[in-house]
Order: sequence, then structure tokens, then C-alpha cells
Amino acid sequence: MLIRVGKVEFAVQKAEARYTRVPNGTIALDLDIVGDGPARIHLTLSPPPLRGRTLADLVGQFQVISSPTKPCLYDARSVTTVAGIYVGRHDDVYDSCIEWLGVDDSGISLRWTGVVNDLNWYEGSKPRQSLVVEVVAALVEVPHRPVIWIMTCAEEDEAPPLHRIRASLLPKLGAELAERAWFDGMPFVAIELVVQVDRWNRRWPSLPRRAKSEPALIVARVLRAVVMCGDDAVLQRAVEAEVAAGLASIQKRYRRSLPGQI
Repeated sequence: MLIRVGKVEFAVQKAEARYTRVPNGTIALDLDIVGDGPARIHLTLSPPPLRGRTLADLVGQFQVISSPTKPCLYDARSVTTVAGIYVGRHDDVYDSCIEWLGVDDSGISLRWTGVVNDLNWYEGSKPRQSLVVEVVAALVEVPHRPVIWIMTCAEEDEAPPLHRIRASLLPKLGAELAERAWFDGMPFVAIELVVQVDRWNRRWPSLPRRAKSEPALIVARVLRAVVMCGDDAVLQRAVEAEVAAGLASIQKRYRRSLPGQI
């Protein structure tokens, strides 16, 4: 196993791949690699999901990542790192190519090549250097979450009522999603449910649009008066009504085959 930046080699201290088997027939992976040499080096990689239902299906697949970042799901002005390197400071890995070589009891083996700025140069020239990573990453399975719950509350007293209905709402919604097949006969990826508490003169920012490989967004807008009414059943029905409308809209979009990618 090795990490090489230009002509400098680093010994691999840790290589871990967290993976999730998504019901739509893809596997999502996040790589975390740490090395030591002239300095401590830390590499992260979150490539697009790969086609496959088992890890063995990944062997032989080759990925080219055109951008080291992708749009942030929560702020159109920000980005999320897809391929990154940290040696004293953060930088991006450009022109990444990943070859998935094999999988066995020891982990998943891969070769990752790319281009990085020379992190030893600080006067601004930043000449590019090649990156080569060859590792066997230990595997850690992360269970698939059909529903991701996020609350956007402006006042502290709005959170407890929403926390109370969460325990009964999420399993019910998860079971409903498991029965749906909107991706050419394959089950739905996931829902990210953002519950926004609204009131007069309160403004929440619009969230960026997402690709099919990302959890689909539903914003459930509930009036503060409903949240604070003291009746959890009334509150849950209000959220469920918003979710139902959101699911209908998502289903309609996917049936029209709007642009997106996995």
C-alpha cells in the first residue's frame, strides 16, 4: 500500500471505506485514508454511487471524477468536497480516476490517481504534482436510511413537539417508501425531510436542486401555531399532509424523466 505525491511517498496508516447498499441497485462509498511521511497526510474521497448490489459487483469498475467538488445540498453558494487532500491545509484533488480492483475479507482494493497542487509551495505558484494511491481499505457498512430528518426551527420551544412525533412518523414513512418503485422499477433512494416552522414575517432560504443520486428533498412547512397547539396527533397529520404532497411532486418529476444522474 502506498501514497505518493510527486516523488514523495507516505506510509499508509489507515484506509477505511464506509459503504451503503442503496435499494435502487447502487452502492455509495466514502473513503478515508491517512498516511505518514515527511508530514501527516489525509485524503478523502466520496465518488458518485456505483452500480451494484454487492461489493463484488464493483470489481473492475472505473470512475473518472470531473470535479473535486459538488454543489452543497443546503447552500447554493457553497460546495462539498468530493476528492480532497490535507497536508497542513486543505486542497482539492483534480482529475481523479479510481479503479476498483478487488474485494475480499481484508477489504476493498483500489487505485486512485489524480493531480494536486504542490503543498510545499507557499508563494502562490502551486505547481501541479501527480497523486497515486494504492490501498486495501477496511470495509464498514453503514445501514441505508430511507428518511433523513432535519428540523429548521427559529425558537427553542418549537423543537420538542417535533421531536415527539419523529419516533412515530419516520418508521411509517420509511415503510411507505420501501413500497414505491419510481426509478425504472427500482425502489426509491431516500427522502430528506426538512420540517420548517413558519410564522408571519419568517423567511427560510430556498435549497438547491438535487441530482437523482442525492436524497430527494421534501420541505414540510408547518405553522408555528400548529406546532405549539399541544396536540401531537394534529401536528403529525399536518406534517404527513406536507409529505404526501411532496412525494406526489417527486413521483411526477421522475415519471417525466427529468435530467439527473446516478
